[in-house]
Amino acid sequence: MPSWLNVFALLGSALLPVGAQKRRCAYLASPSNALHLKEAGNVSGAEQLCGHTPCCMGYFKLGYGPPIPDLLGCNVVQMECPESSCFSSHHMENFTSCVCNTDFCNANLTWLAPSTPSPSPWGVSSICMVVVPLALLLILCIFMCHRSIRKGVAKPSYGRVTSQCSCHGLQGSDLDLGCIELRQMVGQGHFASVWSGYLRGAPVAVKVFPARSVQQYLRERTVYSLALLDHAGCCASWGRDGPQSRDRFLVLELAAQGSLRSFLSHSSCSWACSLRLAQSLSHGLAFLHADLQRNDGWPGPLCVSVEWVPAGAPVAVKVFPARSMQQYLRERTVYSLALLDHAGVLRFLGAGTAPQSRDRFLVLELAAQGSLRSFLSHSSCSWACSLRLAQSLSHGLAFLHADLQRNGTHKPPVAHGDLSSSNAVVRADGSCALCDFGCSTILCSCPEQPGWQQHRNIFQVGSAQVGTLCYMSPEVLEGCVNLGSSRYLLQGDLYSLGLLLWEVWTRCHELYPGSAVLEHRLPYEEVLGVSPSLGELVHWVSERRERPPIPLQWGQRFQEQGIYTIREILEDCWDHDPEARLTAQGAAERLATLAP
Repeated sequence: MPSWLNVFALLGSALLPVGAQKRRCAYLASPSNALHLKEAGNVSGAEQLCGHTPCCMGYFKLGYGPPIPDLLGCNVVQMECPESSCFSSHHMENFTSCVCNTDFCNANLTWLAPSTPSPSPWGVSSICMVVVPLALLLILCIFMCHRSIRKGVAKPSYGRVTSQCSCHGLQGSDLDLGCIELRQMVGQGHFASVWSGYLRGAPVAVKVFPARSVQQYLRERTVYSLALLDHAGCCASWGRDGPQSRDRFLVLELAAQGSLRSFLSHSSCSWACSLRLAQSLSHGLAFLHADLQRNDGWPGPLCVSVEWVPAGAPVAVKVFPARSMQQYLRERTVYSLALLDHAGVLRFLGAGTAPQSRDRFLVLELAAQGSLRSFLSHSSCSWACSLRLAQSLSHGLAFLHADLQRNGTHKPPVAHGDLSSSNAVVRADGSCALCDFGCSTILCSCPEQPGWQQHRNIFQVGSAQVGTLCYMSPEVLEGCVNLGSSRYLLQGDLYSLGLLLWEVWTRCHELYPGSAVLEHRLPYEEVLGVSPSLGELVHWVSERRERPPIPLQWGQRFQEQGIYTIREILEDCWDHDPEARLTAQGAAERLATLAP
């Protein structure tokens, strides 16, 4: 039983006016409440004479039968009590109370049932009769709208998209791998291998993706499938999957001199040669970054007819083993974007699946001189050659970064994400083309296609998917890239472009008058070795803010012409602050001011 007197004491008290008639109330109290209740008046058996209040109070215990008195007596709190009888219509848990103003009025409780609202004319059955048909009608409307939307949306297609937004899914027919004759492996990467071969008598490069690299395959293939990607800075592509297995391939243009890294490793070049390398790199990257729209975007499916491949033209085949399915899918997706026809991007010829295995293939344009790394490793070049390399690189990247709208066809910006001399190739004419889009990010701006933003999760620092460590920008090394902003992804490419341009110009013999050209080295190789760790690069690049050394004579070159120097271009590309870096188009424009 609660101490009801303590409850009343909290409400405050006041004295009765002098001479007021004393009230007589029925009395009942437990020992715990008796002492306090007796202070309200004298008790005589079952009666209490109130000393300070005209009110009687009562507390009753509620049960299944009539209310049972629990506490009766004079009210210990001065308050108004207009009722002459003990009425109550509310209760607290299993108790109820009353206050009244006549003698012994608290002896009996009169229970007043709470007023109940009049029954609604809308009973449960009536409501159900109205709500259920409305609910069924709403479900039917939703179903019809959903069906209408599904009919209105084109099925996913990996062909070159000609709709306003190229962020929609891309599909296309497969190449018949039986039509491709593989000759020899010309390159091996994390996610795929590259073979030279022939497609119906035409030489091609075939990039083979194992089944585990399907994401890299799809991403690269989507980039190659973009409309308007016929640019000298990009490898051409001519086909994709075969139907018999889960291995993917891309058929690409075959670069005669291999990768830029290989080219620089085996040969030095003149100033003209190095300038051509640099300019083609910049042009290719500028084209890759560009957002273009024009009338002559590729309207056809991804798997283009063999007329695209000149008779006897070599191709490259990039082979992805089954374990590289994610990488295969990612690269294939990039190649499938519309408007990706640019000289600065390796031409995509097709893709497919090996009939007897789970390997995937990308068939690409075969660059006569291989990768830029291979080219630079084996030969030096003139200034004109290096400038062509540099300008084609920058043009390709500018195109890749561009957001293009041409005659109703859209190419979203693409951040390469793994720009290195191993992922650029050198054609027979000395120009560069960008390739290997297994780590690329398609920056779709279409609000109705939010799924494309999911490609931004590729920046996982410390994993193989992040790309080549020594080319990573400081913010990527530190893991502080704002993946919600496309600007940061594009600016990371510019840092890598700066290192590529430096790599090209280190092999230009005309930039070392009176001395021998330097041997080809990767960025930071002289200080950190060929395979620096992530921690070493973070300390050297991010904390100490070191960059590859720029010879003094590079800074003086062209200074007398009043235009940008090599030093200024490099430093503005690899600036520690991403916001201060050039855009790919800006780099291409500055390289264009350098005279061959």
